[in-house]
Formats: sequence, structure tokens, C-alpha cells
Amino acid sequence: MKMKTALPALLGVIGSALLPQLARADISLIHMQTNHGDVFLELYPDDAPVTVENFLSYVERGFYDGLIFHRVIEDFMIQAGAFDPNLYTYLENDPNVTEPDWWMNPEFYHEPNDSIVNESDNGLLNERGTIAMARQTDVDSANSQFFINLVANTHLDPTSGNDGYAVLGRVIRGLEVVDAIAQMPTHEAADAFEDLPDDPVIIEKMVLIHTFGASSDAFEQTPFLGAADGIERTYQGQGRYTGRQFSQQFESETFLGIDALRWRQTADAAAEGAEGSEAAGIEAFSLLLARDDQENLWVLQYICQEGTGQEERRVDPNNPLDIVPFEQFTDENMLFRLISGDYDPENLADPNHRLILTGSEGTIVHQIVSFSGSLPGLDAYGDELVIVRQTEIHAATIGWSYYHDSVGLVLALQETSDDPADPNYFDPNDPGLTYRERSGWRLSWYGQSAPSFYPDSSDLSDVAFVRLAPGDIRIHRGQGSFAGSPYRLTTARENFLGIHCLVLSETAVAPWARPDRTLWLARDT
Repeated sequence: MKMKTALPALLGVIGSALLPQLARADISLIHMQTNHGDVFLELYPDDAPVTVENFLSYVERGFYDGLIFHRVIEDFMIQAGAFDPNLYTYLENDPNVTEPDWWMNPEFYHEPNDSIVNESDNGLLNERGTIAMARQTDVDSANSQFFINLVANTHLDPTSGNDGYAVLGRVIRGLEVVDAIAQMPTHEAADAFEDLPDDPVIIEKMVLIHTFGASSDAFEQTPFLGAADGIERTYQGQGRYTGRQFSQQFESETFLGIDALRWRQTADAAAEGAEGSEAAGIEAFSLLLARDDQENLWVLQYICQEGTGQEERRVDPNNPLDIVPFEQFTDENMLFRLISGDYDPENLADPNHRLILTGSEGTIVHQIVSFSGSLPGLDAYGDELVIVRQTEIHAATIGWSYYHDSVGLVLALQETSDDPADPNYFDPNDPGLTYRERSGWRLSWYGQSAPSFYPDSSDLSDVAFVRLAPGDIRIHRGQGSFAGSPYRLTTARENFLGIHCLVLSETAVAPWARPDRTLWLARDT
């Protein structure tokens, strides 16, 4: 025979609204590890701000770790949030349960925070799989105890004449674990626990995976990435990838309710004589990035060689457990390391500047050798290039990479040689050598495609609003705050990166209202 419970009951009535859809930016993901399996919850702070904040306060201080589901009723709900397994030991010792509030014994009962206001009118219903706060008859008495609905419990929703139970989120993965717990045999214990599982169902750990806000897909200001929805980039392969073109596309995408940025890189078909798509190696990938409310970067998904026979899913897109911090992910590529900011520009000896990778091609060491490098022919970047040298372990240099925080990878030179007679020879410390004098090396173009230029690409005499050709000189008067200052514009033809450019140089005549400026223009085919 079951006796009447002395624990807080679940009261409620009928409601009418719907749960929010999964495509939400502002959610919190919770991983609840139990001795019966893993359950993942998403919480809705927009809809239940007080309730979610209260729940997270327990999660973040580990309050729920080690507690049990003490009330399990098939076809209704499972409830937890107050007692630990010592309750079973206490009940086995024939306790005196006639004392008032005996079930609040600190041997097994965990004292909660103060109660919170009831947010049951937030529009969220007690549907199957939702998580809600348990309470007593007092409408504003919820504190730490919660329950997961096994069915649509409409009688727990609010109506005009009755208060309901506040829903704060739902199970997004692991509902089968919840159902398995609901099937466990239960018994009545000591006039307070009518539906106590025969064996303890323990919450081993409950953790906040991460919280994402509305700007979680914003990476425009991220150094060495600087990407946003709709951006496309292309660049030419170097060394053994010469003749190949790599493309990068960035687009916003919703994943597990998180606004994320998809970074997809693909390799075009290899030049004649190459070995097809396999020649790109790890260069072909799909990466899904998001930024949490603490400005930390996360990798939600990572697929190498996507769409090929060598496809490898290194971060499982169907498992929230596989979501990894970007700094943990960066041990594969120096560009990723730079994006994560895991380096110290003030100390070249920092061990984070050295990356050792072992693969089918042997062991390669990537070493940042300068944070203030320059390169003849790349004058536009001044001395702000990050230079990374690649070497075989205990061997000669085989490649160089040049990065700038405004565009990421600027130039990659692979399979370089220490022998000046070798066509692949390159010495970045030789001021008399410009890379454009070497065949097969090109600037990484960030645009729709690598452009080609007319021989007369410096002639812009027929271009509207320009109409300039090499040798032209113009004088104009400043306007507004520059009124009264004359400016002189001169034009000249200059070869830049092998392209005939029209160089516009503007000089302000005294009193030098602003510094000189120079612009290189060219017309592609």
C-alpha cells in the first residue's frame, strides 16, 4: 500500500502555448551524466530568465552532482534535486520517521537556495521531454527540485484561474535514458517517498557545456580569420600544390540551436599530372565555429576531406559531448593556433610558438620566428607579418608561411630549398630577393578567384570617376575641414606583384592638413 507523500506535490492546470523551436541563439546547453546514461538539456533564459539563472546557479556550484532521482512515476515524470544516496542507508536503519520534517535530515538532504518567483506563464508548456521546476502549494516556492515530463502533462500548465509549473527547457538528447529511468521498479518508503526507485538513480555530474548569445557567429574581428556570412576567398597552392586553387566559403548556420559560422575549404581539381583531390590532404575540410558569451571559441563540427572517400568526422556533429574548445582543437594547424591567440608576441621562446606534427609525410616542426616580419613585394603589410618556418625534424627548412591578422594566411611557400641553385630556393632574410622573381610562388588572393590582368592594366583613362593614365597630374582644393588646402595628385606606372598598376599619390600642400596617401590600381581581364 502506498502512503500519502509529505514531499512537495506537483500541482497545475491547463495551458495553450508552444515550446520554442530548436533554431534559437540564446540557449544554455547542460550535460547531465547519470549512472544510467547521458542526458542533454537546453535551457531558455529568454523565456524563463529567473528560473534558468536559478537552475544554473546550482549547476555551476556542483549542487546536483551526486543527487538522486527520488520520485519516479511511469507515464508522468521523474523528479530530482534534493537528496543523495545516503537516503537509502538511512531508511535501511529503521529510522524514526515520526519527527516533523524528518526527511530534511542533513545526512542525505541538501539545503537549497531561497525560493524563486513562479514563471509558469512564460508560454512554455509541460510537454513530453521538457524540464520544469517542482514546488509546494505556495506558487513561489520552487528552489532546487526539478522534474522531466514523460508525457504531455497539460494539467501542470497554467490557466486563467490556476498557477502552473514553470518550464525552463527540454531534453534534446538522451530521452531514451529518461524513459529507461521511468521504467525502473519503485517502492514506498517511510510515508514520504511514495515512488522511490528500488536502486539509486544518481546524477553523477551536471555541467554547463556553454552558453551562446545572439552574436555567437560573429568572427569579423577575430585575428587571422576576419570572416562573416557570405565571405568567399580563394588562394593558389604553393610548392607541391602549385597549380591548384583552394576556396574558402563562410556562411551562418544554426546547429543545436546555436548561431554558428560554417568555414568550408575545398580544393579544385589538381593541375595536369597531379594526383587528384587527394593531393590537397588536410586542406579540404568543413569547420563549424561559435563564440560563447565569455568570448571563447568552440568547434561544433569538424569534417576532413568532406565529400570524398577519405571523409573523416573528427568532431561528431551529432554529439554535443564532442564540442571542443578552439584552443584544444588548434594542435593541428598553425593558422588555427594563431586564431586562438595561444601565443605570446613578446616572447619568441614561448613553447606555444612551436608545433610538432607527425603524419604520413614524417615529422614537421612549425615554428613562429617573427611577429614583426616583412617581405619584399608585400610592402602593403609593412612589418606586421607573422612568419612561421616549417622544417623536417632535425633537418633543413622545407617551407614558410606568412600571416597577417587582417586576412589570415597571406603567403605559403612549400618545399623551399637551402640551395640557391634550386628553383625552390627562398631566403626571407635576403633583402635583395623578392619572391615575385621566383616562378610558382604567388600571393594568396582573397577574392572570388585569382585574377589575370591586361598588359595595359595600368591605363584607367576610360574608367568613370577615375579617367587617369600614367603621367597625369591633378590639383584640387580641399573641402570642409580641409578647405583652403590644395592637394596634388600624381600618377605613375609601377610593376607590383608582376602586375602593371596605376599608382596614385596624393600630397597635401602646406599646411599639411593630413599625411600623404598612395593607392595602387589595376584592371583585371
